[in-house]
Amino acid sequence: MKSLLLFFSLAVSFTLNAQFTVQDSFEIFGKVGDKDIGPYFTLQNSSDTVVNFYWKLVKEDDFPRDWEISICDQITCWVSGQEVSDCERLDESINIFQSGEENSFFKVGIKSETGVSSKGRHSANFYLTKECDNMEDESVLTQIHFTFEITGGVSTHNITEDSSYSIYPNPIQSLISVSNDEQVAEVTLYTLTGHQLSSSVHSPGEQHDLSDLERGMYLVQLRNSQQKILGVERIMKVD
Repeated sequence: MKSLLLFFSLAVSFTLNAQFTVQDSFEIFGKVGDKDIGPYFTLQNSSDTVVNFYWKLVKEDDFPRDWEISICDQITCWVSGQEVSDCERLDESINIFQSGEENSFFKVGIKSETGVSSKGRHSANFYLTKECDNMEDESVLTQIHFTFEITGGVSTHNITEDSSYSIYPNPIQSLISVSNDEQVAEVTLYTLTGHQLSSSVHSPGEQHDLSDLERGMYLVQLRNSQQKILGVERIMKVD
């Protein structure tokens, strides 16, 4: 019997108060039980002013309990179940985009446990807001609609991420390696706020020396030779 597949459909083409723009569409397929399925998408501040915002995910009432949602924003990748910006730490949760800034660390991913029994289509809306957890009209900047579907079909095209990519060891002291790195052509290091620190060409089996980094949390982005994002991993640097 064919394994159930998780089909994740995202279509985004919007302008955020004529300031943020993102245009792309994705169809992503993965087997039930995959670690994390979902695309990173890029927001760009096309205005001449600074734009600040928070976010919130709102799922439909019958959204399956065994479909776990994880969200990455400009700041960090939040733990599964964090579906609204941390309103208790406002200064540490607000996303701040300078004029002309572009950031590709935005993601709404899904994980479906093995043995999931619910088929069908389920939806969620991802809101960008001026105020944390404020869904009043004057606070909502825009919303992105997500549709998730579990089917029995099989497809082999348009897989934008492979959950098998990972950085190890983690935490790190000096050298890092990339698992299943045959398609990885570039390794780029960022701070948690999206500031690029370095970018290196990568060959299969190659290690990268991060011993000069200060102790703390960082993001490592993996791209292939066509500059397609394969994944982003959060790492901890220790002494």
